[in-house]
Amino acid sequence: MEDGFVSIVGRVKRFAKVAGEMVSLEMVERAANLAAPASMHGVSTQPDGSRGEAIVLFTTDTGLTREALINSARKLACRRLRSP
Repeated sequence: MEDGFVSIVGRVKRFAKVAGEMVSLEMVERAANLAAPASMHGVSTQPDGSRGEAIVLFTTDTGLTREALINSARKLACRRLRSP
C-alpha cells in the first residue's frame, strides 16, 4: 500500500467454484466493464457455506445494477448464474 491506496497487480486465482460450477472471474469483470466502461471493477471470492464460494464485485459505479450485469453477460454469451 502506497499513499493510502491499494494496487491490484495480479490474481491469486482465476476461477470461483459456485454451487459446483467453475466461474471465470475474468468473465465477470468483462461483463462489468461492458455494463459500465467508464468505471473500475474488480472481482474476488468469499467462502459461502451453502454454495462453496460467492463472487464479490468491487466497483466505482454506484449505479451499476444486477440487471445491467446480467445483460452484459448475455452479450458476452456467458451463462446466467442464479444469484441470491
